[in-house]
Amino acid sequence: MATNRLAEIENAIKAGNIDKAQSMLDDITDRNAEWHYLQSAIFYKKNWVSESKNQLEIAMEMEPYNKKYAEAYTKLKQKIEYTEKKFYSNETSNNQRQQMGESGTNDCLSFCLNLLCLNIMCNSCCR
Repeated sequence: MATNRLAEIENAIKAGNIDKAQSMLDDITDRNAEWHYLQSAIFYKKNWVSESKNQLEIAMEMEPYNKKYAEAYTKLKQKIEYTEKKFYSNETSNNQRQQMGESGTNDCLSFCLNLLCLNIMCNSCCR
C-alpha cells in the first residue's frame, strides 16, 4: 500500500504537481528513505537546494547502498558546485573590470551626488 502511494507521489512530482505531491507526502507517517528521497525531489523542484541536499543525506544514511540516492546526491552536489563556481567567477570578473578602470553604477551615482552638492554650495554662496 505504501509503495503504491510513494509511486503516486513520484508521478505527481514528475507531472509538476508539486503541491499535490507535498500534501500526499505529508500524509505518510512512515518516513522511510524513499520518503526522504521524494521530499528531496520536491524541495529541488521548489529550488530549495540546501534542503534538498539535507533530505538526500538522510535517505542515504537510512539506505547507504542505494544507488538511486547516491547518484541523485552526486548530481545535486555537482549542480551546487557549478552554481557556486559560476557565482564566484562572475564576482571576480566584476572586480577585475573595476580594477581595469571601468566604473560601475556606484561610481556614477557618487559622481552625480558630488556634483549636486557642489552645485548647491556654489548657488548658496554666489548669489
